[in-house]
Amino acid sequence: TVAQEKPATAAKGKVLAERSYFAYFTGSLIGWQKMVRSEIQQDGKTRIREDETSYFKISRDFDGLVIEIHGEAASIETPEGIPISKIDVSVNGTQTTRRSATFGTESVTLTDTINDAKPVSYEISTKGLKVGSGNWAWNQLKAGDRLKKGEVIEFDNLSMESHVMERDS
Repeated sequence: TVAQEKPATAAKGKVLAERSYFAYFTGSLIGWQKMVRSEIQQDGKTRIREDETSYFKISRDFDGLVIEIHGEAASIETPEGIPISKIDVSVNGTQTTRRSATFGTESVTLTDTINDAKPVSYEISTKGLKVGSGNWAWNQLKAGDRLKKGEVIEFDNLSMESHVMERDS
């Protein structure tokens, strides 16, 4: 079974990067992922927005079982890579899960909604943490002329699924 491809959508703004990936299993195309990174203006400030869309479909011939998974995610960061907000929507069969996060100076507000259920919000403290992203780490290494093999920088990143801040590098 061939996965259906949907055109990538990007925020209005200057496209900085685009990537497409295709997933194959035993020679058959089962899915794809598309990422578009754009420079946008938000509240009069320059921001970086990253949009990802993915689709996977696996069919079993012997019993007709079909598994489809579709996801869309968007994140907004400062040009330095400091996270501002994230949204992640996934559709797995009849269940749609929507997770959104808004980053403040000392906490992150995370909201989960499954289908049409009442949203559940969590407040996660970031006090004393070095909140960043992979883009933030890359910018830090580049600014310090540390883009060399073996260089590592650690930071704290939000796991939207686990509802915790995790150490990353």
